[in-house]
Amino acid sequence: MRSDAGRYAVYNFGEINGRADTVVFSHWSPDRELVRSKMLYATFRADFRDALGGVAVDIQATDVEEASRETVLARVS
Repeated sequence: MRSDAGRYAVYNFGEINGRADTVVFSHWSPDRELVRSKMLYATFRADFRDALGGVAVDIQATDVEEASRETVLARVS
C-alpha cells in the first residue's frame, strides 16, 4: 500500500472526562494523495462513520500534527 494513500482509523480511547467509550473516527488524507483517491475516500467517509455508531469525535487530518495524540485528546476533552 502506498504511504501517500488515504486511510480511515477508529480508536476507542476508553473513559475520558467521565465519558465511557470515547470512540474517535479519523480520516487521514495527506496533501500528496492523488486527487481521485481523495475523492473516493471523501465519498464513503460519512457512510462508513455513520455505520459505526457512537463516534464521539470525527477528525480529518492532512498532516501528522492534525493526527497527533495531543490534538485528538484536545478535541475529545
